[in-house]
Amino acid sequence: MNCAKCHRLLFSPRKTAKCSICKTAFHPLCTRIKTMENFKNMTADERGKWMCDTCHQGAIDLVDLRCSSDRDSDDPTPEAVIEQLSLGSKIEMLLRKFAILDGKLDSVGHSMGFFEDQFEDMKKDLSSLRATVEEIVTESGTLHEEHQELKGTVRYLTDKLNDLDQYLLSTTLEVKGIPQRKKENLHEILKTLARKIKAPFEDRDVESVSRIRSSTKSSATDSNSSKIVIKFSNTAIRNMWLKQMKVNRNIKAKDLNINFPETEIFINERLTAANDRLFWHVRKFARQHQYKFAWTVDGRMFLRKDSSAKPIRIFDFNQLATMDAQEQLRPSTPVAAEEI
Repeated sequence: MNCAKCHRLLFSPRKTAKCSICKTAFHPLCTRIKTMENFKNMTADERGKWMCDTCHQGAIDLVDLRCSSDRDSDDPTPEAVIEQLSLGSKIEMLLRKFAILDGKLDSVGHSMGFFEDQFEDMKKDLSSLRATVEEIVTESGTLHEEHQELKGTVRYLTDKLNDLDQYLLSTTLEVKGIPQRKKENLHEILKTLARKIKAPFEDRDVESVSRIRSSTKSSATDSNSSKIVIKFSNTAIRNMWLKQMKVNRNIKAKDLNINFPETEIFINERLTAANDRLFWHVRKFARQHQYKFAWTVDGRMFLRKDSSAKPIRIFDFNQLATMDAQEQLRPSTPVAAEEI
């Protein structure tokens, strides 16, 4: 319980002055008693009849009011005086409680003002954050556009580099199907092949001849899978070999050497690694979709359904995937090249 005047805690009932009218409690020091010594000197009866300052003043005012009223009226009874005092005390107590409530409302209003300020600060922070996010989104969109542009540039440069590499191979052929033997003489073997297909093969027309092994795992131990690469001095001689090979098909390795097996010999353009992978997919697509022809011309790849159909130039794997209505094509490790 707190003192009705100073609102501080009342520690002990024996040190508490309680009004006989309004029943509110006080520290003796907060009333007209003044000191604890005076409170201790009061008898129990005096303490029981003691009135707080408000009720005491109310009693005095009531008596004065009665004295100034009609002198002929009857004097109020003690019960009426007590009732009036009790009513005044209750009103005073209500007023004090209203005052306390008003203070609490002021505190609540202050708190609401504080929270309103905090809310405004949060709105400002949120607006700043939204602006930052919008800036990041804009920057991200710009970076995405730049990334797409760079991807396009890289793709363009990659294609150009591949075209340049393919141009550097414009005088080169691959011969497949001739088995590798120890101490073999590639020049003599190719001279024999040239006679079979009626193609020129002079030493002055040949810059280099070498044998390379296919990079596929299936051919790692297969001597027939290695290729003979011929680099001619000019494109015209290379094209003559390609033309004569088309005229003289079905040449077997055994036709060159009686000790060779009956493996078929193929002569093709030398392709870059990227073009070689793409052409492997082109031939696979042709087999799966019953295209009769698949060929290359200076690194460019073509498909044709049959003799009466128009040729279709293939630029990349995405084009094949679009054409593959049955989705039969899947990226896989290229195998040794073969003719359709």
